[in-house]
Amino acid sequence: MLAFVRRKTQPSSQPTIWCSMNASQLSHAEALLVKRKTGQESSIFPTGRTSHASVIEALCRACDCLRQIDQRSRLFVDRDGRWLASDKLAEERLICGASGLVIAHGRLQANGALAPQLKKLLEVQAEPVTAVLSKARGEGHVILRSVAFDEDVVCIEVKDVDGSLEADFAGLEDAFGLTPAETKVVTMMLSGHSAAEVAAERGLSINTVRAHLRHCYEKLGVSSREQLWCKMYPFQMQ
Repeated sequence: MLAFVRRKTQPSSQPTIWCSMNASQLSHAEALLVKRKTGQESSIFPTGRTSHASVIEALCRACDCLRQIDQRSRLFVDRDGRWLASDKLAEERLICGASGLVIAHGRLQANGALAPQLKKLLEVQAEPVTAVLSKARGEGHVILRSVAFDEDVVCIEVKDVDGSLEADFAGLEDAFGLTPAETKVVTMMLSGHSAAEVAAERGLSINTVRAHLRHCYEKLGVSSREQLWCKMYPFQMQ
């Protein structure tokens, strides 16, 4: 579950506005919201007295907040692929990262064999739709997952799978009584590093690394790397 809350600020303070859309994309988004506001289409966001541009800007800021939490970009498009809102890195991650995707005249489009996959993402209904695309440069993949916001708008999550991201576990000290040193060692081990690599990176002896790992096993009540992963997986933030 995710909650957005307003924190207390001075009456004169002004929030920073983040928006990653260009002028043509923002114009289309505003036009879409105007049509909905005047009753030509059903409401997409509870605009109230808020301007249409402010609604889009707020949505962009929300996407940026989510990206800081889980390192994944998100974008909102209509069923024709017209770009409405996103975090600041979404376009770079999606267009520069995934091979075969382009933005033309404010619309997300796919080249050749990717067109059917994009079509499925944009036609998502009750169940989420997932597509795995090769990277435009280098090895790896980009995972796209779409969900229907409403009958006209789709949210697409972008995850860059490059194999280099370190695992991020929250609250291990509070949950299991691990020390900061033990937390760092076990996190690096579960990110794919060997004991020797952890020792070299942390400036420790191999025996110290093994001692930290043994203490982690004892505190978590496990006896294998597989059991350790299963115990820690629910605490993963990314």
